Amino acid sequence: MDGFDAKDRAMLYELERDARVPISAMAKKLRLSKQVAFYRLGRLIKSGAIVGFYTVVNAAKLGYSDFEIWFRLSDASEGGLEKVLGVLKGWLYSRWVAKCGLGFDVGYGLYARNAVHFNAQLNELLGLFGDNVSSYEYSSIVEIDNFSVAALSKVMAERKMKVHFGDEPRKEKLSQNEAKVLKAVSQDARARIVDLAKKLGLSEKAAKMNLAELERRKIITGFRAVPRFSKLGLLNFELLFALSPSGKGRLVELKRYCASHPSVTYMISSIGKWQATVAIVVKNQDEFDVVFSEIRGSFRDIIRDCEIVLVKEFVKFNYLPPIE
Repeated sequence: MDGFDAKDRAMLYELERDARVPISAMAKKLRLSKQVAFYRLGRLIKSGAIVGFYTVVNAAKLGYSDFEIWFRLSDASEGGLEKVLGVLKGWLYSRWVAKCGLGFDVGYGLYARNAVHFNAQLNELLGLFGDNVSSYEYSSIVEIDNFSVAALSKVMAERKMKVHFGDEPRKEKLSQNEAKVLKAVSQDARARIVDLAKKLGLSEKAAKMNLAELERRKIITGFRAVPRFSKLGLLNFELLFALSPSGKGRLVELKRYCASHPSVTYMISSIGKWQATVAIVVKNQDEFDVVFSEIRGSFRDIIRDCEIVLVKEFVKFNYLPPIE
């Protein structure tokens, strides 16, 4: 990892698990002074090793479902790609946008209230792209299990922490102050209570209570830093698996396998051409080949088809859908 040492990786690991961890607590755990920890954090941010600090919101609690779309472009030149990325980054219901390689050119996460809303958005987007989309594939997400990035730490015992998505979409009512706090903290998970209160015109007590209530109701399910793996000398792949109809029962075993595998960062269960997506982070192509062979070999009885996607860079993250 160019310019980053074990302490930097350990700091990223802690922030990926909980972006709101106080600098004093992180310094103590990493056996650093508070001043040195503050300096290292600033250096990680300035270097671009962190995409951002995000509050993880359970979109189902706000009445939304998650969808993923994978695009192949007719014009994947820098100009053609940036035009598509620009549209997606500015789209109101975007969850994430990524530059990709191998199987697809662009990966995209989209919020929608239902299938009709999703279809309307997809058609509008395709109209904006014109002839630049040669093909696309999509799926409706049923469940997501996120795991800590083990490549940032040697402590596998702590990797049990995970952020889970997978509820029936049901819009819960938010108070005016809850909505204000949720919007304010969504793109800055490290925002201090005192700063949130000042920005929103609330007392510190009110800001803290509303944030705690959002967590208690599991509208907020976590706070995480998103690493920029390319800056860390790591490769990020997504394996899209089509499973045999008779293999659905083995999905639980695949999930357990992913939870225990040090290279897997999340697993998605979905409806569509691809019923399972497994994200892995590795140091190089050789390591990828080994991990891919392990997964495919362990579940060869249920894997009917597979697409490999290299996720080059996430250009947008947004865990908060529109509050309507």
